[in-house]
Amino acid sequence: MGLAKAYIMTGRPELAFLPLSRAYAAHPKDPHVDLLLGVTNDETGHYGVAQRWYRGGLKISPGNPNLTIDLALSQ
Repeated sequence: MGLAKAYIMTGRPELAFLPLSRAYAAHPKDPHVDLLLGVTNDETGHYGVAQRWYRGGLKISPGNPNLTIDLALSQ
């Protein structure tokens, strides 16, 4: 997840998909993975997919402020 965050923060979100897919496979119930997958999809222009990841994370962690805010800001 650290590598994915680095890719997102350095403006290369498209590179975050591989490490995040591995993180999701290892931790499918971790809302933080859903959040990062949402952010990565937002940053690459896949807004509908991003919103699905945020909503999925909110099912695991209802009321999570980061997921709620990012969902609201997603185009």
